[in-house]
Amino acid sequence: MARIKTLLKRSSILSMIGLVLVVTALVPAFTFGTAHAAGGMVTSRSLTMSSSTAGASGVTYSIAFTAASSYTFSSMVIDFCGDSPISGYATCLNTYAFSIGTPTVTAFDIGSVAITGTWAATQLNSNRTLVESCTASCPAVTSASNITLNITTVTNPNTINTTFYARIYTYVTNIGSSYTLASPGTIQDYGGLAMSTGNAITITSKVQEQLTMCIYLHSLSCATQSGAAISILLGDTHDVLSSAGPFVDNTTQMDVSTNALNAATVYLKGTTLTNGTQTINGMGNTAVVSAPTTSQFGICGWVSAGSSGTLAATYNSNTYCNTTTETAGTGATGGAGTTPATFGFGTNVNNGTTGDLFLTETAGTTTTFRLAFIANIAATQASGIYTSNLQFIGIGSY
Repeated sequence: MARIKTLLKRSSILSMIGLVLVVTALVPAFTFGTAHAAGGMVTSRSLTMSSSTAGASGVTYSIAFTAASSYTFSSMVIDFCGDSPISGYATCLNTYAFSIGTPTVTAFDIGSVAITGTWAATQLNSNRTLVESCTASCPAVTSASNITLNITTVTNPNTINTTFYARIYTYVTNIGSSYTLASPGTIQDYGGLAMSTGNAITITSKVQEQLTMCIYLHSLSCATQSGAAISILLGDTHDVLSSAGPFVDNTTQMDVSTNALNAATVYLKGTTLTNGTQTINGMGNTAVVSAPTTSQFGICGWVSAGSSGTLAATYNSNTYCNTTTETAGTGATGGAGTTPATFGFGTNVNNGTTGDLFLTETAGTTTTFRLAFIANIAATQASGIYTSNLQFIGIGSY
């Protein structure tokens, strides 16, 4: 029995020794990241990417952290790794074609104050590692100093949805190009960051080309006019013209809108007042005032609402078209305005494919145009029923 007790006692002692050896073996691996640091782990650390697209180049990485100790800030290493952010980790893999490029570092600040001193940015380890080195007048930092910098030449890892890391080291000496993974030098402060590329989402929407043109009677609206034709009776109460003076109809209105980047144009196409082979002359390409006893037929217009449209010069009337008064359907001639409006009827109205340019509408809000029609006749004008069939053709340039 005594021998058994002795064996059990020896076995317990050996077990305790084995346990101590196991625990001791774990301690260095767990604390390796801080073993070489004189300061501590930086806080409030972050890295913002201007793009998370895999393989994107010219990406800006904005890095920010708060120092853990007070010291002369002489150099800094940011080592990008594909396997771990832990300081002192045995490997730092770069299997995703990551690159910091030719380092261009901007906005290198302590708080909102630019970091003083003479600094140089270099890359090591096949463009995996950024080194910031102070060669003169190095600044002092404290445990409350917020340090920020932007790297503007980064190429992201080339694999979608890939996590990768950055290890931050600061130094009181100029580490320069002597930094290696195996011999990182005497680190002051340290810290780690994790980032990831993303899978880009492509969202497609379409905006269709739009050109809206609605012609209607002023007493109605675009909606209430609907598909009903517009018939204008130009003359006295019996639709008869007079050589004593003109009759004017200004009851027609037109709404135009478009999203055409290069504007839309509206053309006037048709004929002057015509009865068989007999016509009442169109007023021509250059707008003129009413001249009683002369054969004349013309149109002028003005913008009554909106600001995206412009009438062609032939029909613009120098803003006096809006002084015309409605005389069609009455016994009184006139209506051209106290400051006479000018009217036109371009020679291209009944020529060509589209007719005569009437107005231009740029992309924007709806423009409302008011139209006035006028007719004069000579005493020798042949009798008969004269009609004019006019259409407005809109063309968008997208």
